[in-house]
Amino acid sequence: MTETLFLKTLESAALELAEIPLFGSPPTFPFEEFASALAATLDLKSANISRQKTDWLSNETLLEGLGKSPIIQPFSLSPLPGTLFWVMPQNTQEKGIELLLKQKGKGLSDPALKEGFLTYVLLNVLETLNTLNPYGNLIATLTEETPLPEEGALGIDVTIEFDKTTLLGRILIPREVRASFKSHFTMEKPPLLSDPSFSTLPLPLHLQVGSTTLSSDDWEKVALGDFILLDRCTYDLQGKHGTAILTLGDNPLFDVRIKEGKCKILEYALIQEASTMTEEEKEQKEEEEEELQPPPPPPEPPPTAEEEEKPLWAAQNGEEEKPLPSSKVPIQITVEVGRFQMPLEKVTQLSPGNVLELGIGPQPDVQLTVGGKIIAKGELVNLGEALGVKILRLGE
Repeated sequence: MTETLFLKTLESAALELAEIPLFGSPPTFPFEEFASALAATLDLKSANISRQKTDWLSNETLLEGLGKSPIIQPFSLSPLPGTLFWVMPQNTQEKGIELLLKQKGKGLSDPALKEGFLTYVLLNVLETLNTLNPYGNLIATLTEETPLPEEGALGIDVTIEFDKTTLLGRILIPREVRASFKSHFTMEKPPLLSDPSFSTLPLPLHLQVGSTTLSSDDWEKVALGDFILLDRCTYDLQGKHGTAILTLGDNPLFDVRIKEGKCKILEYALIQEASTMTEEEKEQKEEEEEELQPPPPPPEPPPTAEEEEKPLWAAQNGEEEKPLPSSKVPIQITVEVGRFQMPLEKVTQLSPGNVLELGIGPQPDVQLTVGGKIIAKGELVNLGEALGVKILRLGE
């Protein structure tokens, strides 16, 4: 496997662990820069904006926790279809008006003036946002009154601090808007490995040295102290060294050598990337395969009445194929000598020749895993010429 393929494998596995993407791959929103620009626009000493909880809300819980008759202001991100909503409690509106008018305890008593002032403030907020231009060609604009989505929406709670005054609000994103936003930013997806916001993402790495296969029935009979013979093991107990595969999830990254508690990376794990052929190459390959094909067999005689009555899944010679009992289903068990975490940024910098200090003992304890989950722990044991694992603990 080349370094390029290694990085592709690493990025694919890291994406799964990060559970990306709820919104596609938009640029990271510049909260600090937006807060500073907003403070300057509204003539405030300081501002801080932070995102709190994000959760899918049903129609009945869209306004939950925002008090009685909260203020609802629809807006859009043109040219995306659909409407988003900014929602804030009544007391947040009052606090905001007092703060911006710099008349503590004195708000606007006239509802029309209050509504007009709020619209003026929101227009300034959106103008500041559009000047910052965090999402490229998407422009935020106020829209006419629109009913809240009946099917619910994604809610993002936001905390705004202006001059030591804390204001609360919530952005509601209907499903159709989220889908169009995600689609918009999935078209040009920035590489995760170059995104600084994921540089500290902890990746779970495993060191695999062997494997074996048992039936479900055989595994159920395993008890403490039992010896399980391994089909394959790359660690030499007598020499106190061996080789292993460094993996991220089910993705092998490197072949490594373990000796004296150190792990030296030998080479990239052997993974073949699917090759892409041009249409011309595909046609040429198909022609070559056709030339090598033997002549077609003569047509089969029409089926008899008895054969026509047989179902399509009938076995040959009238024998029924019996399903494999669940107790006989084979289980692939992997043997690991170590697990550790490493930030994404450091994993991307690994290469053949690097040495990792992992503190693996000369006779390492091992974990037996299935699908990445630990099912038992034990120790490597030589039994004559055979190498296996003595079970010391069952379960994780």
